[in-house]
Amino acid sequence: MKKIVLSLTLGLGLLSFVLIGIQPFFSLINSNSPITQLEVSAQSNEQEVIHKEITIMPDGHFLETYLCENGTYVHNEKPDVPISMNIFRNYYTFTGDVYGHLVIERDNIVVDGAGHKLQLEGYRSFAISAGIRDRAHSNTEFVGTNNVVITNMIIENLGYGIELAGSNNVVSKVTLTGGGDSNTKAIWDSGSNNIIRECRIVATEGTGIYVAGSGTIISDNYIADNGASGIEFPGSAGMLKNNKLVNNRRVFDFDTLPSTSDIIDPSNMVDGKPAYCLVNEHGKTVPSEAGYVLLSNCTNVTVEGISILNNSDSLTHNSNGVYLYSTRDSLVKRNYLQDGAGIKIGSSCQNLTIAENYVGSGGISLVSSSNVSITGNKVHVSGISLYSTTGCLMFNNTFSECATGMHLRTAHQNRIHQNSITNCDIGVSIFKSDKNVFDGNNFVSNGQDVLENHLTFEWPGYVYYESVNNIWDGNFWSSYTGKDANRDGVGDTPHIVYEDKRDNFPLISEVDIPELILEPKNSSSPPDTTHGASEPLPSTENITITVTGFVVAVVIFSVLLVYFKKRKH
Repeated sequence: MKKIVLSLTLGLGLLSFVLIGIQPFFSLINSNSPITQLEVSAQSNEQEVIHKEITIMPDGHFLETYLCENGTYVHNEKPDVPISMNIFRNYYTFTGDVYGHLVIERDNIVVDGAGHKLQLEGYRSFAISAGIRDRAHSNTEFVGTNNVVITNMIIENLGYGIELAGSNNVVSKVTLTGGGDSNTKAIWDSGSNNIIRECRIVATEGTGIYVAGSGTIISDNYIADNGASGIEFPGSAGMLKNNKLVNNRRVFDFDTLPSTSDIIDPSNMVDGKPAYCLVNEHGKTVPSEAGYVLLSNCTNVTVEGISILNNSDSLTHNSNGVYLYSTRDSLVKRNYLQDGAGIKIGSSCQNLTIAENYVGSGGISLVSSSNVSITGNKVHVSGISLYSTTGCLMFNNTFSECATGMHLRTAHQNRIHQNSITNCDIGVSIFKSDKNVFDGNNFVSNGQDVLENHLTFEWPGYVYYESVNNIWDGNFWSSYTGKDANRDGVGDTPHIVYEDKRDNFPLISEVDIPELILEPKNSSSPPDTTHGASEPLPSTENITITVTGFVVAVVIFSVLLVYFKKRKH
């Protein structure tokens, strides 16, 4: 009987040991008294500590590093940190909030925040760096770690968030929010084949996810209210699925555009509507339900009847609502783009028609394009910009209450005919642009009708004008003070446009230019503010370990029980 009792006791003890885990045991043998602020100051010649790092070393142990005001580093090789470590040194779990910059120099590990916060101390840097920075040679030299999982934590008021440079890493169920500046990157991925999923990235001053690597999979994230852009691609885009982007200044920011249409598919939602990214497509019509449109290297595509209603106070929100790049023979017509969603015509576009669109504060911009017809549009607040653009026609458009109604920069041989420019700070701004024709336009109640920008050389005191051959005849100017004695509808004296430039035939009455009447067809769905990692979930790794331990313990206990019963009999 005593043996049975002893066996039962041992079995229950084994079961408890497995269920509770061996991490507290390892923490006990690894714990040491923490280095105090006084000790740090003493070791650093009374210099103030301005930054703290906690490093998971390549062998799995912890190292605490303090950066002092004089630029020296003080190390504590046996720190007491609120992170438990299992005996295999491959699973690290926060046991409380962690303060400092966490550096992960060990491959093949899981760092589980268990719902706790990670907060920086000292100057702003990355909250987590998954890699090794060789300060002995360069502060910028960074070699990423591989097969690292970062999960279930909250990072607030970040300067930068998580830095990835290795391969096959996973960031999941992490909340990153607040702080930084326009250069902030909540997650900076410069590695390969990494995964960013189920994260919540909200209200940074910069960019949500910055993808400079290759093969990145970005899925099921909630990215909202970021001051620069939702996702930025200085490198090639990876694969985007089921992400929700809400109220970001720019949805996507590309240096390198997607190579295929399925890289960003309609499962990605922008302000409650699907994103449509068409690459190398011909003869398609974009569904009117779209919340964002990208056409790259397309021909004969129609974008019509789209309504983007952002309900945002930001004048530049979703500023690339409709973006055409290297696209030809296509139509953008009768779309209602409100509150910052604009139309951008990128490099090498030709033979496009932009007609009868209402464009709010997002504006219209053309870059390095030619033979674009822009007719019958109503543009409010942000105006239109032509950069390095030739052979375009702007006809019957109305521009109102813009900082600048039209901005021409290195834009040549365009015709601006019968447009109304009203109540703008500057009606037309022109720089290095020549042989353009302005006729039949209304310039009404603008702060300054035309601003010509030019170059002035201090030596030898020469002013260099480059916009000298534009024609300004036959426009209506509300600031014109001349008379029409013969009542032919044309002023008897020229109107001074700027300096020596004249409108020799200024109109006495406004040109009748119809204003577009267009109502939105539908509204955006309310954004899902609960999507993502707002409530960190238990990691699947922990669940697996616990369940496996339970099963093993039950099997051992059962075998022992059967064995001693047989012996008794």
